[in-house]
Amino acid sequence: MTYRYLALSVDGVQMNPATLTALRILAGYSQAELARRSGVSQGHISELERGDKKASPKTVKKLAEGLNVPMAALFGPAAGEVAS
Repeated sequence: MTYRYLALSVDGVQMNPATLTALRILAGYSQAELARRSGVSQGHISELERGDKKASPKTVKKLAEGLNVPMAALFGPAAGEVAS
Protein backbone atom coordinates (compact mmCIF):
# COMPACT_ATOMS: atom_id res chain seq x y z
CA MET A 1 0.00 0.00 0.00
CA THR A 2 1.25 3.47 -0.85
CA TYR A 3 0.51 6.37 1.46
CA ARG A 4 0.52 9.72 -0.24
CA TYR A 5 0.90 13.19 1.18
CA LEU A 6 0.49 15.85 -1.46
CA ALA A 7 2.70 14.82 -4.36
CA LEU A 8 5.16 12.81 -2.26
CA SER A 9 4.79 9.08 -1.86
CA VAL A 10 6.57 6.52 0.27
CA ASP A 11 7.58 4.42 -2.76
CA GLY A 12 9.12 7.32 -4.69
CA VAL A 13 8.32 10.78 -5.90
CA GLN A 14 6.70 11.30 -9.27
CA MET A 15 8.46 14.44 -10.37
CA ASN A 16 8.06 15.79 -13.91
CA PRO A 17 11.54 15.58 -15.52
CA ALA A 18 10.69 18.32 -18.04
CA THR A 19 9.66 20.61 -15.19
CA LEU A 20 13.01 20.17 -13.46
CA THR A 21 14.83 20.99 -16.69
CA ALA A 22 12.61 24.00 -17.42
CA LEU A 23 12.99 25.44 -13.92
CA ARG A 24 16.76 24.97 -14.04
CA ILE A 25 17.01 26.72 -17.40
CA LEU A 26 14.66 29.54 -16.31
CA ALA A 27 16.90 30.08 -13.28
CA GLY A 28 19.85 30.36 -15.65
CA TYR A 29 21.67 27.39 -14.10
CA SER A 30 23.68 24.66 -15.74
CA GLN A 31 23.36 21.18 -14.27
CA ALA A 32 26.73 21.78 -12.60
CA GLU A 33 25.52 25.02 -10.99
CA LEU A 34 22.32 23.38 -9.73
CA ALA A 35 24.43 20.55 -8.34
CA ARG A 36 26.57 23.07 -6.46
CA ARG A 37 23.56 24.95 -5.11
CA SER A 38 21.52 21.87 -4.15
CA GLY A 39 24.10 19.31 -3.07
CA VAL A 40 22.69 16.80 -5.59
CA SER A 41 25.33 15.42 -7.96
CA GLN A 42 25.34 16.60 -11.56
CA GLY A 43 25.07 12.99 -12.72
CA HIS A 44 21.95 12.43 -10.63
CA ILE A 45 20.39 15.66 -11.91
CA SER A 46 21.05 14.46 -15.45
CA GLU A 47 19.39 11.11 -14.71
CA LEU A 48 16.37 12.87 -13.19
CA GLU A 49 16.02 15.23 -16.16
CA ARG A 50 16.12 12.30 -18.59
CA GLY A 51 13.53 10.43 -16.49
CA ASP A 52 15.95 7.56 -15.88
CA LYS A 53 15.66 7.80 -12.07
CA LYS A 54 13.02 8.80 -9.54
CA ALA A 55 13.89 11.36 -6.89
CA SER A 56 13.51 10.69 -3.19
CA PRO A 57 11.61 13.27 -1.12
CA LYS A 58 14.97 14.41 0.31
CA THR A 59 16.36 14.98 -3.20
CA VAL A 60 13.25 16.90 -4.27
CA LYS A 61 13.66 19.14 -1.22
CA LYS A 62 17.31 19.80 -2.05
CA LEU A 63 16.52 20.58 -5.69
CA ALA A 64 13.69 22.93 -4.71
CA GLU A 65 15.98 24.75 -2.30
CA GLY A 66 18.70 24.97 -4.96
CA LEU A 67 16.22 26.42 -7.43
CA ASN A 68 14.59 28.65 -4.77
CA VAL A 69 11.11 27.30 -5.59
CA PRO A 70 8.52 25.46 -3.50
CA MET A 71 8.73 21.66 -3.70
CA ALA A 72 5.30 21.59 -5.35
CA ALA A 73 6.70 23.50 -8.35
CA LEU A 74 8.68 20.40 -9.36
CA PHE A 75 5.47 18.42 -9.84
CA GLY A 76 3.73 20.82 -12.21
CA PRO A 77 3.73 20.87 -15.99
CA ALA A 78 6.86 22.13 -17.68
CA ALA A 79 6.84 25.59 -19.18
CA GLY A 80 4.79 25.50 -22.35
CA GLU A 81 2.89 22.32 -21.46
CA VAL A 82 -0.89 22.61 -21.32
CA ALA A 83 -3.02 20.45 -19.06
CA SER A 84 -5.83 18.73 -20.91
